Amino acid sequence: MRLLHVEDQDTYRADLRDKLPRKIKIIPYTGKGVNGEEFDLDTHQAGNKPIELQIAEQLKGFEKAYGDIDLVLLDTDLSGLKNGISQSSIRSACSFLGIPVCRYSKKGFVTPQERMKYLATIAREGSQSILVPDAVLVSDGLCASAKFIVISRSMKRSEHPKISH
Repeated sequence: MRLLHVEDQDTYRADLRDKLPRKIKIIPYTGKGVNGEEFDLDTHQAGNKPIELQIAEQLKGFEKAYGDIDLVLLDTDLSGLKNGISQSSIRSACSFLGIPVCRYSKKGFVTPQERMKYLATIAREGSQSILVPDAVLVSDGLCASAKFIVISRSMKRSEHPKISH
């Protein structure tokens, strides 16, 4: 199984990689290209492709390098990326490509109202992402990997659509 992990904190990415079994190949995504080159999003000029299509093209590059991505594990807060990539643009690109997305939040909720607001946001997204509690990710890698495998298999995607330039 190949899992693309979209995370802006290196230590959290490394911790998760160390917890998950080796049968899950984790491909880190930090907004940079396959070879670590900066991914320059073309967002400030008229007539450009939407950011979601640019990200979809980049993800196809990852698939060319590593094989089909079975699942994307997406941090809710990507403010550390500093390149304009947001979790909603990643979700949209994955939806376009038919890649299932699991989302998590490392942020603790102080009040029940904050937790309900977060869950309402996830509910509005519908099938664009599946909520994975952070506690599952940090406590038991085997439980998380089983969850990822089941989600990936149940949402098997069809052939990628063509991306026009």
